[in-house]
Amino acid sequence: MVKEHVEKTMKKAVKSYAEKLGVKKSEVAFFIHTKPTEEAPELIPKYFYTVNGIPAKKEDGSLHELRFTQDILGKKFDLLGTELLAKQFLSSYFKTISSEFKAKASSLYIMIKGCSRSNNNLELALYKDSEVVKTLELGHIFGE
Repeated sequence: MVKEHVEKTMKKAVKSYAEKLGVKKSEVAFFIHTKPTEEAPELIPKYFYTVNGIPAKKEDGSLHELRFTQDILGKKFDLLGTELLAKQFLSSYFKTISSEFKAKASSLYIMIKGCSRSNNNLELALYKDSEVVKTLELGHIFGE
């Protein structure tokens, strides 16, 4: 149930950004990462996107981070609690996967992008720094 909802949400977000930017869906990728610090050690997911592998930047040159509800869901309010649900699953996934790969959670990224082979599918991968270490399916992350 969660996997299907997230899949639908991400397909819609990829399509929306591709149309807005005038590119193919396979050229848009969303990245999910965490940047825990000593002051805030929680593995809170953060989001950004790339076009043809180039991260979107703000006018000041810093990374353009996305707000889940407004930017990814495309809504003013998250009435279904999707952000909270995703946050719980993603935090747990980053904790588990960082142990599995013996890596700091801050060096891991989940990439979700439009599939180049199929118009309506998603491609997912786990990155450690800038290297793909594992191809994923949403079921891996959301336990289905």
